[in-house]
Amino acid sequence: MVAVLLSIYYFADRIWPKIWGTNGVTRAIATQAEMTDVCIAIDKFQMDCGRYPTQGEGLAALDVKPSGLVGWRGPYLKQVPSHDEWGHPYHYRVPSSNGKRYEVISYGADGVPGGDGEDADQSDGSVE
Repeated sequence: MVAVLLSIYYFADRIWPKIWGTNGVTRAIATQAEMTDVCIAIDKFQMDCGRYPTQGEGLAALDVKPSGLVGWRGPYLKQVPSHDEWGHPYHYRVPSSNGKRYEVISYGADGVPGGDGEDADQSDGSVE
């Protein structure tokens, strides 16, 4: 049963958009899923290294070991995404501006902060 549910999730999350294309809703869902994967990788980095990637290191620290860092056991993702489903770069803040330890942000379809619908910002991160 679990295998069937995981297969359905994988198909809906990764395969469906590639076959049928993506509209605003599927792009938002795919972006949120990708940001969740990135946050899991950031948390693994923190468990191994005792800290989160710095602002300067950014998400690249999940793929390439920062100089002199002890405990790094990456890469933490098969491929670290640099752009959301609309082709705009992800933004990484540590610490975040809203009380989280870090935050990964997509600015939606328009690529600028704020907005509604497809243009709405999405964020994920570690709660303090």
